[in-house]
Amino acid sequence: MATAELTGATGKVGAPEFVPRQVLIGFEREATRAQQAAAVASVGGEITRRLPMPGVVLIGLDGSIGVEAAQQKIDGLPGVRYAEPNLIYQLSETTPTDPYYPYLWGLENTGQQILTSGGTPDADIDA
Repeated sequence: MATAELTGATGKVGAPEFVPRQVLIGFEREATRAQQAAAVASVGGEITRRLPMPGVVLIGLDGSIGVEAAQQKIDGLPGVRYAEPNLIYQLSETTPTDPYYPYLWGLENTGQQILTSGGTPDADIDA
């Protein structure tokens, strides 16, 4: 397992930022197109993208309402499973904590000792 620490765009741990004027909405499986359209229209939004996950859309807001207010307004509507800001995350660390990672020369070969001979640096897949 890798030690991956998610940080916001500001670099502050635990305080992620979000894309302005965008909200992700996850609809219930039973949600009708009318319920979906009503949820989007309730905040003056427009579907900008249907994500590859069933029932999840990204909407753009027209600016008449803020992201947090839109999220709260949409969250309790019929057919809506969740509404959340489009968060921005950046990985700050990707070093695995697996104690056997140094032996996985096919992933990252630094020339480490493999059985009885030395490895060839960078003869790997750079994973």
